[in-house]
Amino acid sequence: MPNNNVNTFIRAVEAEALRLCTSEPECCRRLRSGELEDRAGTWDQYFSTWDIGAGMVRDLGNYTLYPILVMARKGTVKGPALASTFRDLVVPYTTYLVYNGFDELDHWSKEAADILETADDGVADQVLCAIIRYVNRLTAWTHHSFPWHLGDHYKYDDVPERVTHAKPAAGLSVIDGPQIRLSWEPTGISVLARLNTRGNPELCADILAGLPFTVLQDHAVVTGASIFAWSPIVSTAPLREKELICDAPVGRLRFSQRTGQKVVVQYGPVTETILSPVLGQVEADDIEKLAELGHAVSESTLRNKEPIFLTVERV
Repeated sequence: MPNNNVNTFIRAVEAEALRLCTSEPECCRRLRSGELEDRAGTWDQYFSTWDIGAGMVRDLGNYTLYPILVMARKGTVKGPALASTFRDLVVPYTTYLVYNGFDELDHWSKEAADILETADDGVADQVLCAIIRYVNRLTAWTHHSFPWHLGDHYKYDDVPERVTHAKPAAGLSVIDGPQIRLSWEPTGISVLARLNTRGNPELCADILAGLPFTVLQDHAVVTGASIFAWSPIVSTAPLREKELICDAPVGRLRFSQRTGQKVVVQYGPVTETILSPVLGQVEADDIEKLAELGHAVSESTLRNKEPIFLTVERV
């Protein structure tokens, strides 16, 4: 059993991660508004500091912390080796990110490294999950606030017409699992969807166990007509059914473990040629709502920055 200090640490990090589902972190606010006390940034500007900070926080969660959790759950690293891996891969990120205003992240990562030195497997898992949830919240808010509208100045000269191919991979299971409701406020839009419990039973079980939740909703900035939200779930479930997202139908639900535990809804054509796990499908009667929703989320992420919050619950 964890001692009182470890319990206090886990409760504190988990409570802050939960609070940040619907509240912007103060460190992210200071970063985007140019209020960093150290005034970091060459030539008296803070855009580069903001850009680097946002990118490093995203990569820390997606491609550093999550793989460490996967290795720990497989038993590849444990005990002192896990603590050493954490110190070598995570702490350099957070030490630098103090310069970008993420002092609390650095404090907690170093405390986590100390705990991992003597933690049993169960406590280590709790510590890693708590840190991942917290970092994913920082990622969500830095993504939302970033000035993506600058992309309007860097457009291709020639772009082909975007179409939805809707050629799902052969052999996918019939999607007829439990219904969930996805609601977006303040848009007033709500849809029903079915989960792919036949094709990805373990993943769907993790999702159902984590419901209900409410988190910040955002729009993809590379993929195309796709919206995603960093969930508070931390799943390493096996992913048995995947499809190329560029071939997926409108209304497809995905869940991206590696890129931040994101719930993804496709509402139109996308260009990315990667395989992604099939989480479910929006019901046919609600598909027509998705274009309006996608436009609202696009404006929220790229321009007006007015938060839209997604609530996912079982029907």
